[in-house]
Amino acid sequence: MATSGIRTVGLRIGIVLSTKGGALEKFLIPLNFFVAGYFGDGNQWYSWIHIDDICRMFQYAMEHEELEGFYNAASPNPHRNKEFTKKIVEASGKPALLVPGPVFALRLVFGEMADTILNSNRISSEKIEAAGFQFRYPELDMALKDILERKI
Repeated sequence: MATSGIRTVGLRIGIVLSTKGGALEKFLIPLNFFVAGYFGDGNQWYSWIHIDDICRMFQYAMEHEELEGFYNAASPNPHRNKEFTKKIVEASGKPALLVPGPVFALRLVFGEMADTILNSNRISSEKIEAAGFQFRYPELDMALKDILERKI
């Protein structure tokens, strides 16, 4: 319990997968032109979470008073950027040419924000799982299939 006597729980949120906004929505746009892009060499780790799981995790944190402190809100199975992009193409069922987005072009377009895209973050969900949270969508394939079918 915090010194104020108020229980505090913080969630560090990974890439939230949804067709209604965020990163996945941007990854899907080039597929309309039969292209899918990964960034730089594609080796950056992407820690992601299904939108339903992040909503459930917030609810879990509110309902379980034994939880306190900070937890990573990301699937237990992160993927490297290139593989992440391939999985999106496969789940979409659309043919696409997989192409790299050159680092210099990203820096030209996004400036310092390019670092956000090019940085690698492989975060662990062990702490929230040890606290009893169970992911409905721990695997990227099943998460993408569900999100794209339901258009959520």
